[in-house]
Amino acid sequence: MANRRMFSKKICRSAKFLKMPSESHKLYLHLILDADDDGVVEAYSVMQAVGVEEQYFDILVEKGYVKVLNDDLVSYIIDWREHNVIRADRKVDSIYKDLLLKAIPGIKLVEPKKRATSKKKESSEQEGQSNDSQMEVNGQTNDSPKADNRQTDDRQMTDIGQHKISQDNISQDKLEKENLKKENIEEDNTSEISIEQIEKTEKDYKKIKIIFENSLEDITEENINECINYLKCFPIELVEYALIRTGMIKNPTWQYTKKILNSWLAKGINTLQQVKQDEKEFKKNNNNSEADSSDPNGFKRKGEELLNEE
Repeated sequence: MANRRMFSKKICRSAKFLKMPSESHKLYLHLILDADDDGVVEAYSVMQAVGVEEQYFDILVEKGYVKVLNDDLVSYIIDWREHNVIRADRKVDSIYKDLLLKAIPGIKLVEPKKRATSKKKESSEQEGQSNDSQMEVNGQTNDSPKADNRQTDDRQMTDIGQHKISQDNISQDKLEKENLKKENIEEDNTSEISIEQIEKTEKDYKKIKIIFENSLEDITEENINECINYLKCFPIELVEYALIRTGMIKNPTWQYTKKILNSWLAKGINTLQQVKQDEKEFKKNNNNSEADSSDPNGFKRKGEELLNEE
């Protein structure tokens, strides 16, 4: 099994994916990381390793990201080929290949094949063995004069065909080097994207932590980490907005912010515009709720600007 795996941004940044709980996100990424070259993984072992409950795995199955193949939770990643494309000369068949073909009869799998250089090496060895066997049948050995004459003729023939063999080897080496160069370029581009995403994520986490500490009361490190996990479900401006709203009430607590975020998650809200529309509808039905007037850290002013922004 490969030591590195790829993740498709098309899948992991889709609305369908982001609406799932963060624990399901975490489990899905670890399932891909542990999957074999056919996209099959022992899901139960992964859940035990990363400490995720089975209910979050059931969400992945329900949403169509994973298909269970047997009672031991051996599973297939549905979008496996969207995430990873395995070269045929590097691919290793899954030990659960028969089970996979039985569960999904029409599935297209990459068939492994040997590299061209391996075939040439094997054919050369076979030819050498055939020549040795033929010489033994004819009663010739390397010590006999006939063998010396045979070797001289072989060297002459080799000199005549040397140019063509060298050209074939050069062409094959050139093709392999170009393929390796192409793979390295793709890996380098992926690394650059990953580094940019990591830097942006760290910046967002620091920003949320500052707002969190200045907006709420009686907070713990666990509360901060739990809040930061919501960045996997919402853009940073929504988490920031929820904290600002919480800072405007009389006793701002993390539980209040969490209630806001969970309500948005349940309604499928994922943009600030959707939040404002939801608040307008809420105000039509509830005209008797007002925000607290205290704002020692200046967040009420910023919150009012966002709330009143058209």
